[in-house]
Amino acid sequence: MMSGDSRQAPDFSQSIPAGSRKKPFAYFLDDHHGDGIVAISCRAAPGVNNLLIADDPKRFYLPSYVGPRGWVALRLDLGPIDWAEVDELIRASYVIAAPTRLAANMLAGDVSRPESDLSQPAEDPVPNQRKRNEKQIERVRRICLALPETTEKLSHGEPTFFAGKKVFAMFSNNHHNDGHVAVVAPAPPGVQAMLVEDSPDKFYKPPYVGGRGWVGMELSHLDDKELAFHLRIAWLLIAPKKFHPLLGENI
Repeated sequence: MMSGDSRQAPDFSQSIPAGSRKKPFAYFLDDHHGDGIVAISCRAAPGVNNLLIADDPKRFYLPSYVGPRGWVALRLDLGPIDWAEVDELIRASYVIAAPTRLAANMLAGDVSRPESDLSQPAEDPVPNQRKRNEKQIERVRRICLALPETTEKLSHGEPTFFAGKKVFAMFSNNHHNDGHVAVVAPAPPGVQAMLVEDSPDKFYKPPYVGGRGWVGMELSHLDDKELAFHLRIAWLLIAPKKFHPLLGENI
């Protein structure tokens, strides 16, 4: 990794072979253009920046110049900083920006791979994952679309489900070769940590939204009844209250 001084603020990009195009994955913003804000700006998967901003508009915002290209900025000047959340955003941004081999090394926990090995193509840790997991997508779709006022749209390259205008579930099919075939959804305060601790084979803390209490659910380890339970809870947390009576006895 190397740092520079772009737009009069430090920027960070991967160390890459000579002649290759530098691709920044983070900018530190300190009173940029006199806006009085101290923040870190990072790349995000398509649609995720809007999700983070909608969920917490006080801390997240769309940065100038790069915001329309999917970047998101996290303010660092609003009290105690959750450095684990900052680390999560930066790592996820690195994976998006990095060449495939570097990204695979990051996801595998090896960021010190010799550059001489970087020319080799990355191996997908779960071969033909997308083709094999069409049935899992259909499971999630069937359960989500059975909930009132739910629509499906494509976001970050995967099916995403909305209660009204707000996201309550995102399918994750080996996203960035992380090995997870899962659905990501919000959980009540404290529930994410409890689920991950009690059943780490079923649940995990996902990137981006994990810091907001969302939980990843490994679809191959959940039956339809348990999956539907967690998705109904997610729907109730996100859907406007005027929609709640539409669930009837299922609430």
